[in-house]
Amino acid sequence: MASGDSQEDQVNCDKIFHELNFWQETVILNSLSIRLALNMPTSKKLTVSMAFDNRVCCFYEPTQGARLAGFAALIEAN
Repeated sequence: MASGDSQEDQVNCDKIFHELNFWQETVILNSLSIRLALNMPTSKKLTVSMAFDNRVCCFYEPTQGARLAGFAALIEAN
């Protein structure tokens, strides 16, 4: 490639950004359900973070320290 990067690196980078975009959209689409599960009012800002536990992706809400469940089927499908 003209930039000096390998094509494999570019493909991997594109895949990572695609997956991050997928998870961002998933959280946005499920924000009401997440708020209900956490008993969080709409007046409070919802923050969802992504982490890895033994190479397994997980999501959590940092202000409550709550790990979010229910994404396992989506992870396997993605």
